[in-house]
Amino acid sequence: LERVDAARTDEDRQELKLALDTLVSPAEMLGAEELAYVCRRAMAHCDQSSWDDIDVAATDLHAAAQKTESFANAYLSVSKL
Repeated sequence: LERVDAARTDEDRQELKLALDTLVSPAEMLGAEELAYVCRRAMAHCDQSSWDDIDVAATDLHAAAQKTESFANAYLSVSKL
């Protein structure tokens, strides 16, 4: 997510798209379908939207990433028992 945030700060659409693409496969491997979907949606915004729209999509990305992390931590806590 740091790479995504850096690309947003620089308003670098290509770098943002690459950073998002890098997140899609690991998200899918973890079964984090919402995170993968949000990444793909944000990637689509890189090609055709204003920075305001991209920022909204990136905010959604952070929310989905936090949700995924919470689920993963809860799973790992249960798995250790």
